[in-house]
Amino acid sequence: MTCPYRSDALSGKNHLGTNWLSRGWLGIFPFLILVSYCLLSLTSFFLADQRELINNFEDDSYYYFTIARHLAEEGNLTFDGHTLANGYHPLWMGVVIPFFMVFDDPILVLRAVGIFSTLAAFLTGALSLRYLSTHFSLLATFLGASLLLACLIAFGSTGMETTILLPLIVVALVYLDRIKPWSSLKPANRDALWLGSILALVQLARLDAVLLSFTILACLVLTIPPSTKKWQFLLLLALPPFVTGICYLALNQILFGHLMPTSGMAKMMGPVGLNFGFIEQLTNSMNPEGTLWNVYAFMLILALGAFTVLLVKGVHSRRFNLVEGQVIPFIVSAFFIMYTIFELLNTSWVLWRWYAYPVLLMAVFVLPFATDGLLHSLEARQGMDRALRLIRGTLFIVIFLFLLFAGIRYGYWRKPVSLLYTYENYRLAENSTTASRLRRLLGWATGRAALVTSLRGMCSS
Repeated sequence: MTCPYRSDALSGKNHLGTNWLSRGWLGIFPFLILVSYCLLSLTSFFLADQRELINNFEDDSYYYFTIARHLAEEGNLTFDGHTLANGYHPLWMGVVIPFFMVFDDPILVLRAVGIFSTLAAFLTGALSLRYLSTHFSLLATFLGASLLLACLIAFGSTGMETTILLPLIVVALVYLDRIKPWSSLKPANRDALWLGSILALVQLARLDAVLLSFTILACLVLTIPPSTKKWQFLLLLALPPFVTGICYLALNQILFGHLMPTSGMAKMMGPVGLNFGFIEQLTNSMNPEGTLWNVYAFMLILALGAFTVLLVKGVHSRRFNLVEGQVIPFIVSAFFIMYTIFELLNTSWVLWRWYAYPVLLMAVFVLPFATDGLLHSLEARQGMDRALRLIRGTLFIVIFLFLLFAGIRYGYWRKPVSLLYTYENYRLAENSTTASRLRRLLGWATGRAALVTSLRGMCSS
């Protein structure tokens, strides 16, 4: 019996070189949904009124916007107009600042940031769909595409650092898969420097993403065959992230008087131990933040399973020899586990939704890999043909409908709401002229105190 699936996750064999265009209209459907979603999102950012536009961004994004406005107008990296601040991820701050230099109206800035975020989301989605279509079966591609779209909706255009982080990580992993240093006896040094430079940008986009650099280096130590060029390649790969990290710490010390960002130092002063709030997020089926963290918990189980299976396979092979198609899922699973452990030990609060960004990586690189492996093992059993056809047909229909609904419903996000708290706080902060009045506003805006201050910084000095 021949296997119709294009990726054998057990053997690691992939049939590369094809894409969605070779699969007919069904193959291009996820890409068409991505295009529709992004066009609708762009339309929303163009047409949204002031109330809708302000409310669309995360509260924490206004921390970036306020500091960027102060730098553009006064030349100081400050949030309150007096004290220097560095509690932010530097690359996203560097992206936001030019918008405030070009536009005087903060509403135009929000519109421009939203348009930029949508274009970045499209880049992330297009690269991810390209990878899915060239590595996995059509069903696995659909399954990965559905979770990919959900992630882009959840934290693709929130005004946070994930806007620039997600495309950079996908580019890094796709590039790593293209050069395949584990399959070459003499990996090129220029490839190491290019990949290292991308990883340096990744860690500037979000500081805890330095864990991805550590994970890739550790996995490549295991998977690259011994040769005279191996350690030279790894050293060149590590050089850009290392130099970038040293420069970042040195600039912090010179400009702000301490190595770590202020937010990181404040977090370290919290209680030591496991973050039980995070654990509850993962285990609570009635999560007030929605189902995203329940999906994260499922992805954690999947990552543990994939990592364990591939680790055992590598240990039992000669020189940890993972074959084609297995190394990237191994790396992503390891990173997901390391990231989760880091957040469990290094935080003491309930995590916000953009902290779940590794779910997107699992959707693109691990979930479809595991799906094809499962389908292949089921097909190898006698008498499963009819059941598999039923399973595939049902999943296709469900995913097709989800993509169609989600792409349109959440792409055009404008909607009438009687009271938009973010906008109401913006108006109050805009009209606030005295410290005493601001204190009264802070007391009124329960749960939004920090946001009122942030928005006031955007509105006036």
